[in-house]
Amino acid sequence: MKLEGKSLKSDFLRFIIPSIIAQWVFSLYTMVDGIFVARGVSEVALTAVNISMPFTTGLFSVSILFAVGNSTIVAIFLGQGEKQKANEVFTQNVVLLCILSVLITILVMIFLDPFARFLGATDHILPYARTYIGTIAPFSVVYILSYSFETLIKTDGYPTYNFANVVDDHLQEITHVVRGNEYLSSAPKYNRLYEAFGWEVPEYVHCPTITDENHKKLSKRCGHSSVEDLLDQGFLPEAIINFVALLGWSPTEDREIFSLKELEEVFDYHHISKSPAVFDIVKLRWMNGEYIKAMDMDAYMEHALPVVKEVVTKDYDLKKIAELLKTRIEVFPDIKEKIDFFEELPEYDVAMYTHKKMKTNTENSLEVLQDMLPRLEAMTDFSIDEIEEVCKAYIAEKELKNGRVLWPLRTAVSGKQMTPGGAYEIMEILGKEESLARIRKGIEMLSEAADEE
Repeated sequence: MKLEGKSLKSDFLRFIIPSIIAQWVFSLYTMVDGIFVARGVSEVALTAVNISMPFTTGLFSVSILFAVGNSTIVAIFLGQGEKQKANEVFTQNVVLLCILSVLITILVMIFLDPFARFLGATDHILPYARTYIGTIAPFSVVYILSYSFETLIKTDGYPTYNFANVVDDHLQEITHVVRGNEYLSSAPKYNRLYEAFGWEVPEYVHCPTITDENHKKLSKRCGHSSVEDLLDQGFLPEAIINFVALLGWSPTEDREIFSLKELEEVFDYHHISKSPAVFDIVKLRWMNGEYIKAMDMDAYMEHALPVVKEVVTKDYDLKKIAELLKTRIEVFPDIKEKIDFFEELPEYDVAMYTHKKMKTNTENSLEVLQDMLPRLEAMTDFSIDEIEEVCKAYIAEKELKNGRVLWPLRTAVSGKQMTPGGAYEIMEILGKEESLARIRKGIEMLSEAADEE
């Protein structure tokens, strides 16, 4: 893997040409900037431009030292056994860099006056423009060219990421590299290494940066910056793959749910957007919920039952509880807060019995519970069908809407406004004795509230 000095010099000169072009563009920009700044500000600002010379001259010296300190790349290219030759080549390059710096500075100063006058500069402004651009030009040359010297081996003898990354990918026979577009600027450096070693350059696909809801790059403090984080939060692998595939990529058809096999068939990296993609956790939760709904019951139970068992320790039919939740959760940890009332009736306010849409209040809710209690006590078969039949018979007898009866019943047996099932399902799971005990508790609370009024 050793290289000849001629190859390295050719590689270096190939980098010099675009650097010179970049320098001229940068010089013209700074010239325009200096002229227009000088035209529009006070003498104090003009003085600030004038005194920038020692500062930028210092930067010039620092950039030279930076370039010299990065001589390692030459030594690596030429092999450990040819460091002397590598140093000779590097010395030539530094000399060439300095000569270019002087030549470009002279050229810029020669063409400064006519170009500045073309832009409208007056005799009063020209001295400041000369000072400004004359200082910036040599510094910017060295600053740009110094990036041609890339550190490959650190002082402790270990390779840098840029070097190890290329070697590792080659040894693993990587043909396509997919990564974030923040590495786009590093691609030319990697290519130079591949070419220097005589290796085939892989195909690159640069994906847009993924940001959080505040359009800041994802970080560990976001809580969902890695697949492990998402799995720990109860997201399914299939949903994560589907969601991530849509970050910065749009399918040709109007749909969002894709199986892995379908993604393999329709995914085309040519349709990847260049704009940053927002990691919308709300959308991921929705998508995960859709995957949960589509799961077969056996697979669903494998995920849901362990969570249900963490909350409900009483002798209830846990599978029935889990079945109520399949279409009502987005991630499996949501189960806990939705079923805690099965374990123990929570403390609740009688104001929950009042519901405008159901046309219920504390007074008529008390009446419903008192009427329904003896009917439920008389039941011998406390199955969901029998419970429904008894309730509907009462509704028909009193000529009431379903909500007028079922809202007070569900509130009494759950103590919650929102539950994963209706009154029938909850009472069947709780069983006759527990359901009646909770209804009696509701009657007691409503009676006390009526007495206080």
